[in-house]
Amino acid sequence: MTAFLYFKKSVFLFSAIVAFFIIVVRAEAVSLSFLSQPASIQLNDLVTVRLTLSAEKPANAVAATIVYPPESLELISMSRTGSVVDFWVQEPRSTPGSILFEGIMNNSFVGTQGKVIEMTFRGKRGGSVALALRDAEV
Repeated sequence: MTAFLYFKKSVFLFSAIVAFFIIVVRAEAVSLSFLSQPASIQLNDLVTVRLTLSAEKPANAVAATIVYPPESLELISMSRTGSVVDFWVQEPRSTPGSILFEGIMNNSFVGTQGKVIEMTFRGKRGGSVALALRDAEV
């Protein structure tokens, strides 16, 4: 292999590795996560779940669909009180099994566990239940 081809392949490989780490770091700079009290649920128990935003760099908008199993959970209420979102482009709205929202932060948010929305569910049956985010954008 000539020195030029070896150099060219080395530069490409180095560029690919750097691009990978830039993408990974960017993905870790902003995150959405669920916090719940209590952590497990039984039949007719109430559980409060808070969707939080953590951002190392300024975040000025958030949108997502929260998906939950309607056969296991009944949505009782949603609260935006104390949210980091200042203006709701799409007010949080629910259908059985999902909650859709989209909002803007006028003064960009930087910090950890900033409240986006809080939901209270009633257990329709006991056991472990998973919530998920779909089409999440920050």
